[in-house]
Amino acid sequence: MVRVMPKTVLLCRVDGNFGGVEKTILSIARHLDPTRYTPVVVPIGTQGELARQAKASGISVAPLPMPSRLAVWPAQAALGQIAGRHEAALIHTFGIRSNTLALLTTRRLGLPWIIRVPNINCTDYTNPLHGWLAHAFNNALLRRASAVQVISPQLVQYLSQLRKPPRRIDFIPNGVDVSQFSPDDDQTTTDTVVIGSTGRLEPIKGYDLLIEAFATIHAHYPSAQLVLVGNGSQEAVLRDLARQLQIETHVHFSGYMADVCPALAQFTLFVCSSHSEGVPNALLEAMAMGLPIISTQVGGISSILSEREAVLIPPGDPRALADAMLCLLGESERRWRLGQAARARAEAEFSVQSMVNRVMQMYDEVIQNS
Repeated sequence: MVRVMPKTVLLCRVDGNFGGVEKTILSIARHLDPTRYTPVVVPIGTQGELARQAKASGISVAPLPMPSRLAVWPAQAALGQIAGRHEAALIHTFGIRSNTLALLTTRRLGLPWIIRVPNINCTDYTNPLHGWLAHAFNNALLRRASAVQVISPQLVQYLSQLRKPPRRIDFIPNGVDVSQFSPDDDQTTTDTVVIGSTGRLEPIKGYDLLIEAFATIHAHYPSAQLVLVGNGSQEAVLRDLARQLQIETHVHFSGYMADVCPALAQFTLFVCSSHSEGVPNALLEAMAMGLPIISTQVGGISSILSEREAVLIPPGDPRALADAMLCLLGESERRWRLGQAARARAEAEFSVQSMVNRVMQMYDEVIQNS
């Protein structure tokens, strides 16, 4: 019997802030069938948290130095060397810089290449002009990839309607390892109110609005606490806002946590206040923990949460956010129902193995057709 050797896949990403995309890369790498695929994580630029966690999990890591955004030519040559050294069968990229390097490398080597798109990337930029330029450039890259992986039906619709759409679009929702989360079935008291959120402290997350809304909660629940788990460029700004609102002793910045379960277990409510999103891993984790959720209805969030599992509000409205939190804090039975429904949906539709099985099927078909 001829033994079929597993194929090597390079998972490429700039190793900067650690968030949902990095968690997805690690989930794919950890759960690929080792008889079919061998993952190699390629951290671009530096070796940060992505590289550290990959190594800790026993995943091969092939660092790709890139001292600046302009060092494209030597970086793409280095990616080609990594692909040759590992006899890569496919390159899977996560972000505009890795997409650019893969375009140059795969054209030269004749390798198939998949881009993962979590959202409409112009929303990631604080400068609108930079955002739209990057967006237009990235759309041009999407047309040249073997396939584009998206995580929400909204992205399928958007990419399909482009004047020059990608040649192949694969809808694969994010997944979470539900078994790692243990819901608290008795979250009915509000003696100690803890409002929480997890994610990067960046403008797009709308944490300034959450802090402003929390000031209203604090007026009604003087012992209430707000806990923000994550790090980012806005921490000093957000701390200053809490001081201006005279609630700084009740707003806690926990920093980055590799394991968010202990923090989630303390939350009375989970809040997503984002201005724009794809399908946040943070929400899937909150769903898996069985938490009652309040979220802005942006991006692909409506593809994972309905009013049966969460309270959905418009973005950019701290008054609506405060009203939603006050209402839900006063309805313990409703909080319990929402949490139970969210957990059930996470188990039924968003398991990590289901996500990875669909990723492997995409790999199979792209390699076969290349």
